[in-house]
Amino acid sequence: LLCLSVSLSLFLSHSLTTHTAHAHKCTHTLSTHSLCASRTWAMSDSEGGSAVSELPTPQTQPHVFELKHEHFTVSGFDVNDFITHCRTTVALPDLKRQLEVLHLETQGRLVELINRDYADFVKLSTNLVGLEATVERLKTPLNDISEDIKGVQEVVDKEIKTLNESIERRTQIRKERAMLERFLSLAERLDKIESLILNVEEDAEDGREETDSHLLERIANSYNQLLFFVSGCEDSQFLESMQQRIDATREWLLNALQVSFTRALDNQDESKIQFSLRMYHTCELLDIAQSTFTSHIVDPFLSELCIKCRFREHTLDGVQVFFDEVLSLCQSQCRALKTQAVHAHVPLPDPTITCVFPAVVSTLISKAAFIFSAANVSNFHRVHTLALGFLDKLEQMFEPADVQALRSSTSYTTLMSKWMFRTYFHLRFQEIVPPLERSMSSVKTAVLSASISEEILSSPSSPWLLLETQMFVGAASALETCWSDDVYLDAIAPELLSLSLQITSRCSTMLAQDLAKPVIEQLKTATPSSSSSFQDEILQGVVIALVDMDTFVRGFTELAARRILPMLQRHYNVPTEDLQEAIESAVSQLRNAHETCIFTLRDAAATACKAVCVHVAQVPQQYRMLNKPVPTAPSRHMLGMLAPLDALQNLVSPRFREQDVLAMVHHSAVAVVDEFNATAQKVLKSVEEIEASLSRLKRNDKARGLTDDDKIRKQLLIDTQFLRDQIVERGVDVLTIEVLPQLVSQIEETLERKPKSEAD
Repeated sequence: LLCLSVSLSLFLSHSLTTHTAHAHKCTHTLSTHSLCASRTWAMSDSEGGSAVSELPTPQTQPHVFELKHEHFTVSGFDVNDFITHCRTTVALPDLKRQLEVLHLETQGRLVELINRDYADFVKLSTNLVGLEATVERLKTPLNDISEDIKGVQEVVDKEIKTLNESIERRTQIRKERAMLERFLSLAERLDKIESLILNVEEDAEDGREETDSHLLERIANSYNQLLFFVSGCEDSQFLESMQQRIDATREWLLNALQVSFTRALDNQDESKIQFSLRMYHTCELLDIAQSTFTSHIVDPFLSELCIKCRFREHTLDGVQVFFDEVLSLCQSQCRALKTQAVHAHVPLPDPTITCVFPAVVSTLISKAAFIFSAANVSNFHRVHTLALGFLDKLEQMFEPADVQALRSSTSYTTLMSKWMFRTYFHLRFQEIVPPLERSMSSVKTAVLSASISEEILSSPSSPWLLLETQMFVGAASALETCWSDDVYLDAIAPELLSLSLQITSRCSTMLAQDLAKPVIEQLKTATPSSSSSFQDEILQGVVIALVDMDTFVRGFTELAARRILPMLQRHYNVPTEDLQEAIESAVSQLRNAHETCIFTLRDAAATACKAVCVHVAQVPQQYRMLNKPVPTAPSRHMLGMLAPLDALQNLVSPRFREQDVLAMVHHSAVAVVDEFNATAQKVLKSVEEIEASLSRLKRNDKARGLTDDDKIRKQLLIDTQFLRDQIVERGVDVLTIEVLPQLVSQIEETLERKPKSEAD
C-alpha cells in the first residue's frame, strides 16, 4: 500500500510538474510573441501611426476561451502548435494571463501535494538508504554464477554434439553391417542354389529325366529366401554384379517348374499339379503359372477350335460351337485347376477369368472379327445374342465377386467395345422409320395382320388387332418391331426407348395438327344437301383415327407393361418410377392430342354454323320500307344453319359412342345459340331505337296492321322457334340451353304489348 501511494504521489507530482513546465513554456512563448507584436506596433506608430489605424478593431468573441489542464496532457504536446491554435480563438494577452493563472494554480497544488504526503516521502527516503550498496554487493556473485552457467552449457552442448555424431556413426555402421550380412546371405543362398542345380544336372546326365520333387522344392525355397535378400540389396553395386547369376538361376527354375507343371497337366496328375502350384506360389511366380496354362492348354485348344468352326471362311455356323466348346473347357480344365489350387492352399485367381477369357477375346478379335460387323443386322443380332448367352452361362459358374472381376476386366471391356451397336441401330432405324413416315402421310384404313407378323403379336387379344387406320397400324408395327426379340439388344435399349417415345409423339402431333384439317375445311363448306352424304374417304379415315387413338393408347400401355419396362429393369439400374413416369407422359400426350382433335372438330362445326348468324342481322333490310306481307315461314338462311353440325354428327355417329356424339352436338348447339342470341339482341335493340324515333316524329299514327318493326320481330320469333325445333330434333334437351327459351319469351312479350288490332 505504501509503494502504491508513493507511486501515485510521484505520478501526480510528475503530472503537475509537466503541466507547470508546459504552462511556463507557453507563457514564455506567449511573452515573446507579445514583445514582437509590441515592437511592431511601436515602429508603426513612429512612422506616422498609419499601422495603428490599419489594425483591425477587436470583435466580441462568440464564447470565452477557458484554459484547462487537459490541453497539456495530450501526447506529443507542442508549444508552437498550441499557440497557433489558440490565436484563432483568443487574443494573445488574454491567453498569457490565463497561462499565468494556471501556472500559479499548478504550483500551489504541487506544494499542497508535497505537504500532504510529506511523511510518506520522508519514510520512503529513509527506507531507500543503503539500497545501492546492497545491490552492488549482490551484483558480483550473480555475475559469477551466470558465467559459470554459460561455461557449463557450452561443455554440455559440445558433449551432446559428440554423442550424436557417435550415434550416427554407429547407426551407419549397423546399416552397413546389415547390408554386408545380406550380401553374404545372398551369396550363400545363390551358391546353394547353384550347387543344387549342379546336382540336378548331374542326375540328368546319369539318365534321370525328371527333376526330383524334393530337390526342386529345396531350390524353390532357397530362391524364395534369395528374393528376400535381393529386396534388401536394391540399388547396390554388389547386386548389380550378382544380377547375371540371379537371372540364370531364375531362368533355370522357370524352365524346371514349367516342365513339371506341363507334365502334370498332360498326365492329369493332381499331386504334381498341386506341387507345381505350391512351388510357383513359393517363388512368387503365380502369373507365370497362369501364362504356362494359357500357352500349353488354352491357346492350342482355341487354335484347333477356330479351324473346326471354319472362321477363315467367315461363316457364322460355328459360333455356337465355339462358345459351347469354350464353356466345356472352362468346366473341365479350369475348374479342375482351381480345385487343385484350393487343395494346395494356393490363392490362384480363377483361370477362366485370367487365362481363358482373355485368350477367347483375343482369338475372336484376330480370327473372327467379322462377327462384330453390323452390315447384316440379322446376323449381328444372332451372333450378339449368342455371345450374351455365352457370357451369362460363364457368369453362372462364378461367385458374385468373380462376376464383378470379370466385368471390370480389360478383356471384357475390349469385347464390348468391338460390337458395332451404333451402326446396328442406324440400320434398324432405316428399316423402321421410313415405313412409319409413309403410313403417317395417310389415314386410309389398313389391316394390322398384313403389317405385323404373327411372331410379333404376343396374344390374339392384343389391342393392336383393333386398329384400322394406316397411321396407327404403322406406329404399332414400329413399336412392336423395336421391342421384338429379333431386333432388341440391351446395348441399344435407351435408343429404342427414345425412338418409341418419338413415335408416340409423332402420332399425337399428326392427329392434333394435320389430320383434323380436311374435316375442318369440309365443315366450312357443308350444306343441307351435302351433310347427309358426308362420307369422304379421308374424312372417314380421320374419324377412324380418332377411335384408333384410344385403342393405340391401350396397346402402348400394354406393350410397356409386357416388354419395355421388364427389359429395361432387367439390364439397367433405372428406377421404376422414372420409367413409368416417361411412359405415362407419352400416354398423357396421346390423350391430350385426342381431346384436342375432338375439341377442334367440335369448335369447327360450331364456327361454321355461327357464320350463318350474319344473315340474321340482315332481317330488318328485308322488311324496312318494302311493305312485305307478315312472315309465316322461317328465313331461308335458317334452313342450312345447322348443316355443318349435321355433317359432323353423320360423320362421327358410326364410330363414336352415342353419349360422345350427343356431347359434341350439345356443345356446338350451345355455341350456335349464343351467337344467334347475341345477333338477335342487337337486331331487337336497333328495331326498338328506330321505333322510338318514328314515334316521336308521329309518322306511324295512321298506320294500319303490323308495322315493319313488328314484322321484323315476327320473323325473328319464327326463326328462333325454328332453331329450337331443329336443336330438339338432333337430340339436344332445349331446357339445358336457357338462352333460347328466354329469347322466344322476350320476342313474344314485345309483340303482346302492341294494340290488339295490330296484333290481330
